[in-house]
Amino acid sequence: MPVIEEATMAQVDTTHEEKPQSAIYTKAEQHKVDVGIDWVGIPTIAIVLLAAFHLHFMLTAGDWDFWTDWKDRRWWPLVTPVVLITFPAAVQYITWEKL
Repeated sequence: MPVIEEATMAQVDTTHEEKPQSAIYTKAEQHKVDVGIDWVGIPTIAIVLLAAFHLHFMLTAGDWDFWTDWKDRRWWPLVTPVVLITFPAAVQYITWEKL
């Protein structure tokens, strides 16, 4: 019976590595994939940003909606606009640099 030797790293030929094959062959297919990614990606990003904004507002100024006492009438006009502008400002800062 012949003995089969295991290949060591030195014996493996890595010079002829195959390139990964693409599933997209034409410009029309590429455009279709890009449009599909847009239809999925943009609404997903919008929903995530909306949910994050809602969470941010509920954690910082949300108790003004649920509990009212004498201080709320004083602080509501000051706190709510500041809280509402900080999250969009942070998102704009990030997208301004990255996009």
